[in-house]
Amino acid sequence: MNPALVAGLITVGKLDALKKHLDRYPEDLRAWTRESWMTLAAQVGNMEILKELAVRGLHPNEPAADGRSSTLAAAVEYPEVVDWLLELSADATVPRVMVSAASRASPDTVRKLLAAGGDATVRSGNPPRNGYEQALMMGRTDVAAMMKPRNPNFDLPAWLREQLGELRPAPTDLVPPGAPFSLMLADLPDGDAVGSECTICTTLGLSLRELPGLKYRAEAFVRLPGGWPVTTELGGDPKWPVDWLLSVLRAATTGPVLKMWDTVGNGEPPQRLSPDLPYVGTLNVAEYQPRGIYDADGNEIRLLSLLPLHPAELKQARKDMKPLIEALGQGGLLGAQGRLGGPVITRERPSVIGKKLAKR
Repeated sequence: MNPALVAGLITVGKLDALKKHLDRYPEDLRAWTRESWMTLAAQVGNMEILKELAVRGLHPNEPAADGRSSTLAAAVEYPEVVDWLLELSADATVPRVMVSAASRASPDTVRKLLAAGGDATVRSGNPPRNGYEQALMMGRTDVAAMMKPRNPNFDLPAWLREQLGELRPAPTDLVPPGAPFSLMLADLPDGDAVGSECTICTTLGLSLRELPGLKYRAEAFVRLPGGWPVTTELGGDPKWPVDWLLSVLRAATTGPVLKMWDTVGNGEPPQRLSPDLPYVGTLNVAEYQPRGIYDADGNEIRLLSLLPLHPAELKQARKDMKPLIEALGQGGLLGAQGRLGGPVITRERPSVIGKKLAKR
């Protein structure tokens, strides 16, 4: 077998030589080592070679050796080739198709691929992006508008219940008058602590408005020990986590505060959240659920968990985030997929960054 010769003949468009070689060495018809021969021909838009390979029994949906290449994805910048492949029932649902189309296909081709079942919400590549995100990154606003995902049946309260469990309203007087959201409470098992629970205090409705500097809409929550007395009647210590959450949300209405893995200080220079608390800032601990949730208007929705930071932690985050993330993980404060690992919103949590590391 001589797959290198076959690849070379396809790349330079030597149809007659390719026919002679495959007639003499038919075993080379499926001798590709990475991309299939049809994918390779699609990359250069050679319709004649594609048709010859089809006559010999190849199909555009045959997987490559790497299991990822797609003939249709390779052909997106050649409208006639795309039309012909779709007539052969080429699979437009392969994740790479719409990501490739977002970069290179004409708007007309994008419409055809979407009509053929292409899904602009499925992510592919490294870093993973879906077609909509890729089009935005490439500055192709016309294509992004066509690919913008929409979920006409999206139900925000139902989605939050799916993420956090049954919700109950927090006392209404906890929320300032005119706030564009309400606060809800939920009780969840506390990670690895068998038989223990934690209390979630989350926004409901924050994602209905656009926040400065964010490409997505967000709801935000804090995680408290189970049975935390979230009430204004007690005042003082039990209420401080809610006051802290509300202070972060107030800041989010004027600046890009709720970016994932970003921090916000309590003023500049950062001050303690209250005189008797050790924290001076906040870390947004990534999304709580997999990305790819869209509302009826095509806005991506993310649920962010917030973690209060000690002075040394905030200083380290602003210098280099990686050591802080590693220290939080080693301290058991980060769980799977970036979730908080325990009831960390207490005044007693020690800093995970020592003074020596913070001074470096």
